[in-house]
Amino acid sequence: MDSDERAGSRSADSKAQADTRRWLARLVVVAIGLWFIVDGLRGAWPGAGVAARGALVAAVLLGVALLVLTLRHLLRRGRGG
Repeated sequence: MDSDERAGSRSADSKAQADTRRWLARLVVVAIGLWFIVDGLRGAWPGAGVAARGALVAAVLLGVALLVLTLRHLLRRGRGG
């Protein structure tokens, strides 16, 4: 392996890491947005029953699960090239 090949490999690794960081930043923004939505709904529906709160918690848990799956996918894609 010569120096050009090593430089190309490092460049590909840094690009994959940059893509992963970009997606992570986007997902953090989505999580913050979900927090404000849930907080707003809780304020709008102070008398919401257990079912409504359960639905909100389920939506947040689904968002977190999608975050984890997306990160796993991006990390695998970054390693696999």
